[in-house]
Amino acid sequence: MAQTNVSHTLQIPSSTLYDIQKQAKDHGFDPKNDPQISLSYVEDASRSGQPKKISTKEAGIIAFVTKSHSEREKSTEILAFEAGISHSSVLQILKKHGFVIAKPT
Repeated sequence: MAQTNVSHTLQIPSSTLYDIQKQAKDHGFDPKNDPQISLSYVEDASRSGQPKKISTKEAGIIAFVTKSHSEREKSTEILAFEAGISHSSVLQILKKHGFVIAKPT
């Protein structure tokens, strides 16, 4: 199949296909020997940089919320007061870690 047909079918630019093909060849892909592209030829390389860490304040807030049922029902203002940070910071931390505000039923 021609490059333009593949590009149109997958709805991606031709330049992206050329980049994928170049990356596969750089990682050892040889279409003459084996026409199938293995995932290892096109996988993203690992990224440099330090992994994200949870701060002690974030860990404290998460521990408060997950400790018991009564702790989960505390308002963000009370959690903020106990942790010594602002109420908006508590909201940001909870949102970042996937907690949602829900009324108990």
